[in-house]
Amino acid sequence: MANIYDKSSLVLIPSGTKTSKIFSQKPTNGDGDFTFSRSTAATRVNASGNIEKETENLLLHSNSFSNTWTNASSTETSGQAGYDGTNNAWLLTSSLSGGRISQSVSVSGVQTFSVYLKAGSRNWGLLVSTGTSAYFDLNNGVVGSGGTAPIDANIESVGGGWYRCSISANGSNAEVRIYPALADNDVSGTGSIYMQDAQLEQGLVARDYIETTTTAIYGGITDNVPRLDYTDSSCPALLLEPQRTNTDPNGEYLANRPIVVNVSTTTNSIDSPEGVTNATLITNNTTSGQHQLTDNTFSVTSGTDYTISLFLKYRDAQYVRLQFGGTPFGSTNWQNFDVLNGTKGSKGGGISTADSSIEDYGNGWYRCSLTADATATGSNGAFQIRILENDNTSDIPSFAGSGLSTYAWGAQFEQGSYATSYIPTYGSSVSRVADYSVRSDMQDYVSADEGTWFMHFKDLFFDITGTGQGSINLVYTSGNQIEFIQRGNLQYKIAINNSTAVDYLDGEDKVAIAWSTSGLAIYINGESKYTNSSSVYANPYSVFELTRVDRRPRVDMKQILFFKTRLSNQELAALTTI
Repeated sequence: MANIYDKSSLVLIPSGTKTSKIFSQKPTNGDGDFTFSRSTAATRVNASGNIEKETENLLLHSNSFSNTWTNASSTETSGQAGYDGTNNAWLLTSSLSGGRISQSVSVSGVQTFSVYLKAGSRNWGLLVSTGTSAYFDLNNGVVGSGGTAPIDANIESVGGGWYRCSISANGSNAEVRIYPALADNDVSGTGSIYMQDAQLEQGLVARDYIETTTTAIYGGITDNVPRLDYTDSSCPALLLEPQRTNTDPNGEYLANRPIVVNVSTTTNSIDSPEGVTNATLITNNTTSGQHQLTDNTFSVTSGTDYTISLFLKYRDAQYVRLQFGGTPFGSTNWQNFDVLNGTKGSKGGGISTADSSIEDYGNGWYRCSLTADATATGSNGAFQIRILENDNTSDIPSFAGSGLSTYAWGAQFEQGSYATSYIPTYGSSVSRVADYSVRSDMQDYVSADEGTWFMHFKDLFFDITGTGQGSINLVYTSGNQIEFIQRGNLQYKIAINNSTAVDYLDGEDKVAIAWSTSGLAIYINGESKYTNSSSVYANPYSVFELTRVDRRPRVDMKQILFFKTRLSNQELAALTTI
């Protein structure tokens, strides 16, 4: 095998990336690197097994409280000993009752404001954000009872008398404020506290701090960052997906759904698949009737597939149902999920086995999804989450609850016949555009009339655009077949395996395509699938694109190799053997 790799002209084993770039392993001088683009944020499963999102700090001068910030009856003194061993902390001193420092912002939706605080001459601090507030006891490390109803308030000791204090809220935010406080619910008089490293971000919890100066800063899986995804193994694959929109505005703040019937919710109850404490506990009450969380505001089009998905973890309710409702769907498209054993339960309506899935995301979490076809056009399509007492088979289950509950996180409602990677939402719909990568100089890596193209992947769509005769595609057909298509003047098409379906959605596959003036050979997983003696494919191909059309769930690209020669059939078999 080693001597086969030695023959290669370009090797891409996705393991190293930076913004807008995927590094090749051969050549090593950067000439083989691929450009990459995706003009929105996205998510991936990282090497720790957690879902990784875009990170952000929307404040300006996040630790320079003499810039951008406005003081009112207060002074700010820099150079104080900080929580992190530096002298980057500040002393905030109130000279009159209600003295404070603030920054104007313009943020809407679910958001969290955080800052590190330490007691000075005063033992309390007050944070205000999105019209809500919370008091923090900096002597005992607890949240006070004063304030005005945030979603959540949290205080976490970081040592040395320092605490990270945070407040989460939902709505339009015009200003964040920090006050020294005399006591719980009391900002009268004068006095001081220490402060350092303020952050404002979308979401229900405070994540790792990001320093800012004159602009907001974004990190993580942000615009144009390739996604090395570890969903299936300890080795990453390059994740490529089509454009999708999560139209569920409350993907993480599940308590904010328009219809809540006979259930209670506890926000920020347990660590989610993201690895932070932002999952919701949903509990049945003991009232007889339906038990559900529902959003019935989704606009759908007749004859179009839609998929709902949700991450679930067992607490003591073994069965949870995802269900489509409203006039466009009716009330009989549902699937029960056994979140104790990670299996499907009963289903109803026109739902087939292939219309639902349950995927293990580790640590007891499962992503459950359901697909249905809208039979009418309307704006009242419903996504229902029902907590069940058993594997109930009624279309509209009604019962007396016994206090059973489940953990949930990451709701998604998207147009399409399958669930794509999670798209976070914090109050409005969010789109993730398609991933795209390209090389425009493939003539340097294949010869004018011969070459070999090898791929190790799960699901795909790729192009090489050539000169003269046209281009070649490797693509799925609607029948789960792989087709190798030479397009252009000749419009010549081959269905691999002679029209026998090659369905490899449940496993990895290796495909090699070799061409020359003597003909074409295609090998899949060590076996010859197609040969011919036509010279039609002997073209000087020049452009190679990695992208994704909305035909199958995703591309997990593990390896790509190009050769300037047409490898022998024996080499093709060895190269593609799983």
